[in-house]
Amino acid sequence: MTDQGKSEMDSANAGRAAMGLPGLILTPIEAAALPAHVVGGASVTLSLRDNVMWFSAAAAGYNPPSGQTMLAAEVPPLVIRTDGGDIDLTGFPPGDVQLTVLIDDSVFNGGYRIPADAWQAVALAANPVGGPPSTPVFGQANWPANFGAPVVAADQRSVTWIDTESDQNVYEYSLALDGPNGRIVIDPKIKPGGSTNR
Repeated sequence: MTDQGKSEMDSANAGRAAMGLPGLILTPIEAAALPAHVVGGASVTLSLRDNVMWFSAAAAGYNPPSGQTMLAAEVPPLVIRTDGGDIDLTGFPPGDVQLTVLIDDSVFNGGYRIPADAWQAVALAANPVGGPPSTPVFGQANWPANFGAPVVAADQRSVTWIDTESDQNVYEYSLALDGPNGRIVIDPKIKPGGSTNR
């Protein structure tokens, strides 16, 4: 983890502690859980406690190319993110990366579901370099061509898509959740990986 990443993690965990929330849980993703054509995967998980929804966990892992084994020193990249659910792919090598956002039991049992229509579950928009943040717009017509189509799990507890790493843009992403009081939208970022010129 970089010094900046550690500082961001410490700051996020301090903010969690001030709200009475536990620290971020970091776990690896097993290569067997990833499609063969991606170089790795990253996920973030939403939790709910006392009407506070927050990103409680992050996971990442590499998928070694067919016929190759990873050296012991090649540890999975950390997905550095803040309480806002940002996904940082800068630790990944060049190639496609599978991204997943999950809701845990606390969110699911609180009556929240990811919309079954994947185009209404997640939206993406490129952030122009030096410009103001973009606003993601839901719908297939607004989905960037350099990302694979999103897929919502049958139980509506996760949404997954592929970042094809065809550019080095930072993307805003919006996640929709349908809940007891209607739809809510959360707006984190995806920072690109696979390059040293960020």
